Amino acid sequence: MERLATKTIPCAECRQGIQTRRDLAVAGKLLQPYHRSCINSPVSKLGRLHRFYGTFPLGGRFWLWLLVGNVLLTMVASREFVYSWTVVLFWIAFNLVFVTARVGVYLSYERHLEE
Repeated sequence: MERLATKTIPCAECRQGIQTRRDLAVAGKLLQPYHRSCINSPVSKLGRLHRFYGTFPLGGRFWLWLLVGNVLLTMVASREFVYSWTVVLFWIAFNLVFVTARVGVYLSYERHLEE
């Protein structure tokens, strides 16, 4: 697979470029990019708000949390004698939202950064 040309991903807090995937943290409802150090000790009100709500899990942590969420949903659904459509639709929406967000983060930020 060909490597795309790197582009500068500016940190939402300090406005400096993020160079590596290891330094990337994504936070906020709009999944904005931050340096890990900037989101750990933000100065701006928006940065403090994003830190309060937490960062979007990246890499292996994302897949682990998705697996945990699916196990919990399965445990809730297994308590029902019959799977209701509500549970099935919620399970589909849960996976669709988070996997779509993860793919969006990869396409928007990660593929342009160095390992």
